[in-house]
Amino acid sequence: MGMVLFSVGILCAAGMQVARVAPRATITMGGRKPYETATIPLAVVSMNPLKNLMQMQDQRVARASQIVLAPGKCTLPLNEAIDLLKTWKAEIGDDEEKFAARAKTDSHCPTAATGGDLGFMVRGRVAEQFEDIIWTEEPGKVYGPITSPKGLHLLYLHSCRDPTKAAE
Repeated sequence: MGMVLFSVGILCAAGMQVARVAPRATITMGGRKPYETATIPLAVVSMNPLKNLMQMQDQRVARASQIVLAPGKCTLPLNEAIDLLKTWKAEIGDDEEKFAARAKTDSHCPTAATGGDLGFMVRGRVAEQFEDIIWTEEPGKVYGPITSPKGLHLLYLHSCRDPTKAAE
């Protein structure tokens, strides 16, 4: 494994492009709960060794949902769009069902039909704007508005836990 990463590093340093394909791993712990039988994408190897170390040490799995106001689809000026998301956040509170209902009716994300559910994710497979929220904040709450290249977001963090430990 170390030799493969070293070789990829040499190829990248030489200016050659290397296709990185992230395989998927299945975690099954014998239960029927979604986090115990989820298909989880493996993280992409970064060229930053500190990021890789953090990624290897943090084996937690998180699940989140989002509401997106996408550029081109949302015709409101930026300040009004941010105010709209703040209003929705106040209306939703930290209620998961209200969040899903709002995502179904108003989100510009392809996941809107499923209440904005992004599914399960691991460190390194999340938009960098979401990284700090997903891996440091408390689950069961709505966070945002968050600005990214894909638009303005509200994020509901369902869970963030170590899949090798029993649920508490």
